[in-house]
Amino acid sequence: MWVAAGKIVLEFWGNQNIKEKRHQMADLLTEIHKQFNASAAEVSDFDDLERCVIGLALAAGTEQGARAAMKKLLEHVDTNAFARVVVEDTDVFGYD
Repeated sequence: MWVAAGKIVLEFWGNQNIKEKRHQMADLLTEIHKQFNASAAEVSDFDDLERCVIGLALAAGTEQGARAAMKKLLEHVDTNAFARVVVEDTDVFGYD
């Protein structure tokens, strides 16, 4: 079993409403789970109006599969997120 894990930092300027940020985050996290069967959660900067940090994890049968799935997920977020992606940090781990 191979596990891909990572984090994404999103920044969006001019946001004045924490409820709107949380609503957008909930929609994005649900979309990630549905489309990629991955776990995703906001893990830091909860009350920051202009920044959010998302933790990601997914499992695959092969290392190449895990890397490809994470790459596809990151590309999707980069092109469809409500904010600019400023950090992408991922790694893949193998377990017997």
